[in-house]
Amino acid sequence: MKTLKILDWPEKRFYGESHPFHRWKNEFMAHGLKVEFYTNHLDKRLADADYLLLHSRYFASGWQHLQTRNTQNEAELIAYLQKMNTRTGRLIWFDAADSSGSSDFPIIAYVDVFLKKQVLKDKQYYTHANQGRNLRLWLDLLPKNAKTVFEPCPANQLQKINIGWNIGFNDYRFFGYKMSRLSNYLSYKVYPPRFSTVVKNRSLDLTFRGTIHQDLSLIHI
Repeated sequence: MKTLKILDWPEKRFYGESHPFHRWKNEFMAHGLKVEFYTNHLDKRLADADYLLLHSRYFASGWQHLQTRNTQNEAELIAYLQKMNTRTGRLIWFDAADSSGSSDFPIIAYVDVFLKKQVLKDKQYYTHANQGRNLRLWLDLLPKNAKTVFEPCPANQLQKINIGWNIGFNDYRFFGYKMSRLSNYLSYKVYPPRFSTVVKNRSLDLTFRGTIHQDLSLIHI
């Protein structure tokens, strides 16, 4: 039996991108993989795992947020990664950014695997950041005072970049206000998802499942 320990995003510990590991926890166990969840990076139980997966947004209040990233919190994160890399079999960084680009390459040398929700077919593209290319493909131009700077991935680290799991595995059942806390623990047998047939008449022509927020460092489209 091998163990996968997940340092999860505390704000979304009841629901979110780690949902597949909750939903199919017993199936993983049946296939020889025990999954455990943690929300404190200082928890001593994180050590001695066969696999340790770090959710990048766990560090959103510091290094992982571009507006608060600095040399100090980067050095602290690298020191933590170096320590955990000596205490686990495989250290996995889950870059939770939705796009195929990434701003997390400065730490890729300190992990064994770098997972993303989607990965460019030509990984060589990741080695050319800030050379006339943008890792967010729909934003071709950045203002001169742009704060969003993408560092390239070292060519010798490209093999670490791999596709994670499809966000289609997330929980899309309807939950009312605050009821989403039940997501990871409410059986699908008790509350199954509801689907509509393709030919059903709908009152809405378009829906948007996303978040609109202001990013002063980028051109708005």
